[in-house]
Amino acid sequence: MFFILSTLLIFIVSIKIASLIGAILLATFFKLKQRIQGLSDQEWGHYFDSMDTYGLLLRMYIAYFVALTGVAIFNTFLFWHGFFGYGIALILAGLFYTYSRYKQNKDKIRQLFNKKS
Repeated sequence: MFFILSTLLIFIVSIKIASLIGAILLATFFKLKQRIQGLSDQEWGHYFDSMDTYGLLLRMYIAYFVALTGVAIFNTFLFWHGFFGYGIALILAGLFYTYSRYKQNKDKIRQLFNKKS
């Protein structure tokens, strides 16, 4: 019983931590892109104006998936002694959680970006 509850708690905390790490990865990606390409503030604004909602959400999901995979690998070796079944279950749970949250808030996301996809 303790193992089930602790695994559930690890899943919940890991999904939230992966969300935070994913946001940091996305911000780092954008900052590196700005520095490497040497974009001015005006060009940077144009870059975001030209990006549609789908493109931004795709980048967000990729950053989240990379972070979630990293957290799952870390947890697999730290908590589950190399048993990858729990890591895969964590990734699937995180993807399901993200998908269900997107479906629940689809209209709010569109209003936030003020564009229709």
